Amino acid sequence: MSWFSKNSSSSYSITLTPENFKGHVQLDVLSHPNLQKQLQLLNLTIEDLAIIKQLQPLAKDLIPAMVEQFYAAISLSQDLVDIINRTSHIDRLKVTLHKHLSDIFESHINDAYIAERKAIAEMNCPVKVRH
Repeated sequence: MSWFSKNSSSSYSITLTPENFKGHVQLDVLSHPNLQKQLQLLNLTIEDLAIIKQLQPLAKDLIPAMVEQFYAAISLSQDLVDIINRTSHIDRLKVTLHKHLSDIFESHINDAYIAERKAIAEMNCPVKVRH
């Protein structure tokens, strides 16, 4: 899977300047102590989110291919396709994954972002995947 190959019709050049993007990101997990601990373990900072935010224009171009390649790989396993088809449909999940990846590059980790992720996790909880 090659998400970062450059096609001949586009070119990118970015100088990372997180200080210019810190005002456009949010890391507010004060009301989520367990998540605070996880972020401390990851050492995720406002500067990291600012870098992610700065990469957002590139991500917009890459996300559709990432989603397609992910579900192409999933589709290689009939067991996984059967699990998905019991509760949803791959085309619907592609939309959800696209939104999820796009939201990551918005770089706003706050109560609304966390609530949306929890809702998605609760919907997926009944799905049992065999190893």
